[in-house]
Amino acid sequence: MSRFRVASAWTGLSESPLLDGKLHYAPDVTQEPRYVPAIGLGAEVDLPVAIGPEVLGVLIAESRQSHAFDQDDFEVLTAAAQQAAIAIHNARLHDQAQRQIGERVGSRQSCAATRSTSRS
Repeated sequence: MSRFRVASAWTGLSESPLLDGKLHYAPDVTQEPRYVPAIGLGAEVDLPVAIGPEVLGVLIAESRQSHAFDQDDFEVLTAAAQQAAIAIHNARLHDQAQRQIGERVGSRQSCAATRSTSRS
């Protein structure tokens, strides 16, 4: 059974995709000196969650079984990482648009208040 987690610190195996933006596969984590134990044995895939050259985070998939992942898994996980990146990007765009709307509304209210005061 595979398990998914979010890296809380950018160390260990999950650091590599942050640095180079590429998928990294450790078929046997017990052979990896940089492995920070989560489940302690098995396999781990680390994928960048990226928009263009900007790496936003890392999707980590682990299995208690060594050599558990294959090319089909990499393709599915890559698609999941891409969808996560798109969702994060869209959320950022939405947040930016909401801030701009708030600024425009505030500016219009300020202008209206100034006009109202100057007419008095």
